[in-house]
Amino acid sequence: MINKAILILVLILSKANISWAQFVQKDTSYTVNRAYLKYKKDFPNIKIAEANDLDVSVQQNVIYHNTGTRDLMLDLYRPEKQTQNLPVIFMIHGGGWKSGDKYHMQVLGIVLASKGYVTVAIEYRLSAEAPYPAAVLDVEAAMQWTVEYAKELHIDTAGFILLGCSSGGQLATLVGVNPSFNSPKIKAIINLDGILAFHHTESEEGASAALWLGGSYETAKENWEVASPLKHAGKGDPPILFVNSQYPRFHAGRDEMITILSQANIYTKVHELPDTPHTFWLFDPWFLPTVGYILQFLDKVISD
Repeated sequence: MINKAILILVLILSKANISWAQFVQKDTSYTVNRAYLKYKKDFPNIKIAEANDLDVSVQQNVIYHNTGTRDLMLDLYRPEKQTQNLPVIFMIHGGGWKSGDKYHMQVLGIVLASKGYVTVAIEYRLSAEAPYPAAVLDVEAAMQWTVEYAKELHIDTAGFILLGCSSGGQLATLVGVNPSFNSPKIKAIINLDGILAFHHTESEEGASAALWLGGSYETAKENWEVASPLKHAGKGDPPILFVNSQYPRFHAGRDEMITILSQANIYTKVHELPDTPHTFWLFDPWFLPTVGYILQFLDKVISD
């Protein structure tokens, strides 16, 4: 009876064109609410940021790519009644390359969309499903999908903006500065507390990075080096905004990268927020100042 039941289930899934690989067990250890409860003791005035009553169109779970085993999805946020082509911001969530969700970018995505941008929150494969460079390839696939549908979405493809948070900041910066990756032209990078170098005196990366990079620094040295945005910094890179918390470990390699970019006459801007949790962009009272820094930076680099 058990074997017969299994056979029936397999046939049902087959007829529905659903692959077993679609059911990916995700690490859900990082959530905004858990972070809030963790931070509440040290930051009693903390509140989860919200976006209310804004004229923004929301399209969730749009399929942008099939990996061969499952679909990857993105969320689109656009100004209501959008008629002209607008710049697009690709948003990459954090979670130590092993956890997190594109939904964590919703509030920031809605607020930035209300200011005249199309924002795209990307789902990408995490380390338990597929190690480096899978996530990088997923970000590029999302950009290529957007190029394909730019006319329908009223998107300006002259230059894309990459925004990433924590591990997503590392990903955004890596895609933006590494010319070996086949991505469209990047107009600007926004790095919210993401590392620039894995093996660095300020870095405290360990098990999470090793899981994503395929081993420790001693056993997977090439990946640790090549996945570090600092290694690729130089002439031709886009302008970069760094917004950082009080913890130096989350901007490992930043100062060296700024020196390299400055020598190449590439604009960078840094804002360090004192007395902040790592994931400050998810919470008040730091959310709105962060939005302000982003908009000021984009106003400058897009108009140049």
